[in-house]
Amino acid sequence: MIARSLARSVYIMAISPQKDDTEIISYAPTETMESMSTDQLQKLLQGPAGRPPPGVEPNLMSPANQRISGQAAILVCFIAASISLFMRIYTRIFVIRKTNMSDYSIIVAWVETLFLHPTTQTELIFFKAIYVSFGVISWLGNDAGPGVDMWNLRLTDFRRMQYWFHTGSILYGICIFFIKASILLQIVDIFVPTKRNDPMFWICHALIWINFLFYLISSFLEIFACRPLNKAWDPLITQGSCMDMFLLIFLASLLNAASDLIILILPQTRIWRLQMPLSRKVAVSAVFLFGVIACVSSIVKLAFAVSLMQNKENVSYYSWLEGVWPQPEIASGIVVACLPVLPKLFNSLKQNNRIARMNKSLQVLLPSLSFGSWRNTGTSRVVTSEIATTACQSVQTKDCHSDDYPLISLTAERHPV
Repeated sequence: MIARSLARSVYIMAISPQKDDTEIISYAPTETMESMSTDQLQKLLQGPAGRPPPGVEPNLMSPANQRISGQAAILVCFIAASISLFMRIYTRIFVIRKTNMSDYSIIVAWVETLFLHPTTQTELIFFKAIYVSFGVISWLGNDAGPGVDMWNLRLTDFRRMQYWFHTGSILYGICIFFIKASILLQIVDIFVPTKRNDPMFWICHALIWINFLFYLISSFLEIFACRPLNKAWDPLITQGSCMDMFLLIFLASLLNAASDLIILILPQTRIWRLQMPLSRKVAVSAVFLFGVIACVSSIVKLAFAVSLMQNKENVSYYSWLEGVWPQPEIASGIVVACLPVLPKLFNSLKQNNRIARMNKSLQVLLPSLSFGSWRNTGTSRVVTSEIATTACQSVQTKDCHSDDYPLISLTAERHPV
């Protein structure tokens, strides 16, 4: 989500008394609100948020919207990310039986909570302290303004939409940083776990710190873009000033997309130099290339940021288009961070006697659905696995480390050609 400074040339509805004591709705700049009565202000909030194009009548009752598609995108992305995360955490805790900073980073990215406490009634970002996730904020923002044109969206809903989108834009930077940090730490853990003199080690850590500084500055500017702070999302506030955020937003989106591409390419430079069969290289490469979804999402998000710069008269519609694309970007990033350890989980399931017996039954009924041949599956396999896991916990050798990532199997193939 990208917050929008609402101190821009947005026209809203003003109520003007007529000679026949009736009231009509006319368009006026926001400065006229200072002289409005409470009743007029309430009517204003129920009117359209923007001026329609010539010849277009506002449709506030049943406007065309993208609510269903927005909710579907949020749910699908959240479910995919959650399943991947739970499988990773289960594998790390109960199968591999050790965790590291990469695990903690991806958990923070998934939970992604933020406390912000207002200091005064006029200078605040939120009405009160908030403890919600990025997904919940996205859902609320989509519910308030689900891809509706400004002239078909009530001003009260537009305020609510901008409030949640502004909140989400702050959380977005924090969330995406922890995802990228987890992926980069995992790249180090897989390819250079004991080689600090390897350029890959320093490149990954440099990228972590660069992203940390970038998203820290970006979030800081999002929070303090306006004075008073709530002017960033409330068009009813006519006093104060805001930064011109459009160029900053464009540059932030550009740098974010560039960062995604670098992280996508980085492991490929090492995978294709490993001494392993071509089929395995393709499989390992595909695990990390799942991040293409994140790259495409960030590029599309950048394109809609440009569209928003060119269509400032329809902020609600283009903000929604831009705001929906962080969902697949974040979800695919979490999935990429979880994929490398999942083969270890599947291997452990194969060694489970109960699963083995189920598999034998499936082989009789539906051979294509079984895990494969289960000859010689017995208690000894489970015991052997337990002994190997205990040994890995006691002695951190390269062989034990590579066993954490069986798909990659870098035990004897870590050295480049």
